[in-house]
Amino acid sequence: MRAERYILHQKLIEYAREHGIKAAGRSFRCSRNTVRKWVRRYQPKKPSSINERSRRQHHSPNKTPLSKEREAVAIREATGFGAERIRDDIRYLAFLNGKISE
Repeated sequence: MRAERYILHQKLIEYAREHGIKAAGRSFRCSRNTVRKWVRRYQPKKPSSINERSRRQHHSPNKTPLSKEREAVAIREATGFGAERIRDDIRYLAFLNGKISE
């Protein structure tokens, strides 16, 4: 699959350079912005420049800390409770211990 997409990107770039961005978009059935993206990314002596890039998020500021995640998973495995019940139990236990938890 990756090799097919790589070859398709190569053909798209070649076609766009010969016939123009608009014609390449029509021929390959994609938008002009997509054609521009691949033409802009292409670097002649660097074949990896036209590989797909990761869309994964590189930073997640609101992610639950690993320690709390493990605690919640342990409660779920022990009790079978759902997310809301586990959240409420953790908050209640923190309240009893005099800690403020979110």
